[in-house]
Amino acid sequence: MKELTMTKTPLKLIALLILAVAAGCAHDTPAEIRQKSEAAAARGRDKFREELVQKNVTWYVYGGKPFNGFDRETGLPEQSVTSNLDDPVNQDFARGHNEAIVDYMSHNGPVPGSFKPWENNLYHQSIYFDLHKDEQPQQLRVGVPIKSLDGQYSLVLQRSGASKSPITQSPYQVMVFSPAGQNETTTPAGASEPTAEVLFGPGGSDLAFTRWPTTAGEPIYAALNLRDGRWLVVQRGQK
Repeated sequence: MKELTMTKTPLKLIALLILAVAAGCAHDTPAEIRQKSEAAAARGRDKFREELVQKNVTWYVYGGKPFNGFDRETGLPEQSVTSNLDDPVNQDFARGHNEAIVDYMSHNGPVPGSFKPWENNLYHQSIYFDLHKDEQPQQLRVGVPIKSLDGQYSLVLQRSGASKSPITQSPYQVMVFSPAGQNETTTPAGASEPTAEVLFGPGGSDLAFTRWPTTAGEPIYAALNLRDGRWLVVQRGQK
């Protein structure tokens, strides 16, 4: 019986400690909770100003809202922000950040670096390829780098077992080299061959439009954000 009592005692202590920690967190006054919320939102606004200087602003997706990769209202790439027990103010941080974007747009118009001017091309990529067929798209193949006309960006396709991309999974990845550094993303879901046609977007757009073959016959079109190496809009077949 003594051994049974000794094995149960630590479990009771652990349970009491957990309850004590939870009780301590629950004892924040409304004023303290509001203060923490406002501080997190202020950090989000500061983050927007930091991104604005770098001309690389993203729209935060949080609170269970669907992630698509591109926010049509602002013309900005999306970034997923999740809340967890260790940082319960993440949503306040994201809220402050997005509110700062909306406030900026209400006074100044589109955020610098917004893809809004190219929204029509992003959602009609097959037409974009038809209109630029005389430019002879570059061929993206494994191990063969291709460059944008201004020399700022290079793309290389290579084998990969994993990727940072939250959108797709593939045994291949596209490496993106830019003045800011190197990023990578997997090839679009459904692309059946390790090859694609590439049209770099208009000057200043920081976009690459890609067309990938599939076993179904209809190609996959995918617009790539060259700044961070992520897909903005992925489409199957004619749009």
